Amino acid sequence: VEALHQEENMRRGLSALVELTRYSYPHLFRLIREHYRMTPHQLLLKIRMEYCYDRLLFTEDLVEEIARSVGYESTSHFQQLFRSYHGITPVALRRQNKDVFTV
Repeated sequence: VEALHQEENMRRGLSALVELTRYSYPHLFRLIREHYRMTPHQLLLKIRMEYCYDRLLFTEDLVEEIARSVGYESTSHFQQLFRSYHGITPVALRRQNKDVFTV
């Protein structure tokens, strides 16, 4: 599952994990469910949302670039998912923390 923390694999999604582990999807699903207590889709979302949160705080990359880098072609869909997961929009997160991480 550590492979999912690489940007290219986040972009490719669960198919990358299936390919890298060479497990069938049902077997992988079962293993992830047992170990992480969540579905593979939930785990991928968690990894993506935490990665994007950090990039929003520590880089000046555009929201659109960050969304695409982890596999979301629709920025509005990404923003909805981000808000559902973190309780704040990407732009509001940046605005709220703009002074905290500037040098």
